[in-house]
Amino acid sequence: MLKTAFIAVLLGVFVARAGEPATISYHTSEVPLDGLYYYVDVDQDGTFDYFFMGYTVISTYSDYPATMQPELAAYSFNGNDYLTDTNGNIQQEPAGHTFGPDTLPGEIWGNPGLQLLSSGYGDGWSGFSGEPPECFIGLRLYIGGQPHYGWIRLLVPTRQPPQSALTPGTVFPVVADWGYETRPNTPIRAGAVGTNDEPVVFTVDFENPDGTLNGSDIRRSTGSLILEGDTLHYEMVLDGSHTNLDIFAANKSKPLYSLVAAPTGLPGFPTYLLGEFKPSHSEIAQILCGRSYISVDQGLILGWIVPADERNRSCGDMGWRHEARKSGFR
Repeated sequence: MLKTAFIAVLLGVFVARAGEPATISYHTSEVPLDGLYYYVDVDQDGTFDYFFMGYTVISTYSDYPATMQPELAAYSFNGNDYLTDTNGNIQQEPAGHTFGPDTLPGEIWGNPGLQLLSSGYGDGWSGFSGEPPECFIGLRLYIGGQPHYGWIRLLVPTRQPPQSALTPGTVFPVVADWGYETRPNTPIRAGAVGTNDEPVVFTVDFENPDGTLNGSDIRRSTGSLILEGDTLHYEMVLDGSHTNLDIFAANKSKPLYSLVAAPTGLPGFPTYLLGEFKPSHSEIAQILCGRSYISVDQGLILGWIVPADERNRSCGDMGWRHEARKSGFR
């Protein structure tokens, strides 16, 4: 009853997504391009689709000292395309840009061959923005002869202070992650990891170390979460007095988010926790998979984060919960 009431309250503010299954295939990599090349198999079918390479160009002139220019290059295979300008230059777009059949004036889909994508300069790279600096590359991938649209995100993991012309300490970007629409001819927004940006509802099943539900027969610990775009909103009512809440992904030893709250101060009364935070792209993917959980007071209670509509669970199984119990309850 309490869980149902909480979802009803949350849905009074956010409209839940319809129960269609997830249609975006999302993958993470974190492959550095520092003097290396990386073949990207976007749809994981065993065939390479795109190629990225980081390298340094050394220029020498008889009257001047040698200089080193860090650069990135890109290529595509099997007729797959990048979003380019009309001169064939691969576009570097910000998060939220829409890639699809319709393009903006001056943009086209094409296969420009091996091409310079970006150059390192001072403490940054051309075409990258934000903190940390990133850019999104638009993809048109052919699967079964039909076009599918997607994105690859390149990320500079750290900033360096401005350096001299010789830049041995330059930090090269990494191929951080990518996603594509499994439905042909369907647009996708740069950075999107779910079906769309409509809110997704999750419930939280809290349990004790012995696996029983946490709370009494009268009052159970309950919680609900709403993923709206890149923001996760949460609301919890925990049986008893508690001061700490951590949100973990199954494959992470450190929490995605930690909250230390003032204790309730009234024994026997519940603890109310309300807030929001912005997970990363890969963390959102874990949450959508149903592979994330909450640890209360360093494991006194564990809460499994479950999509309210089971059809929204996009991957994973429940085998990881055994390891989470062992590490979560201390």
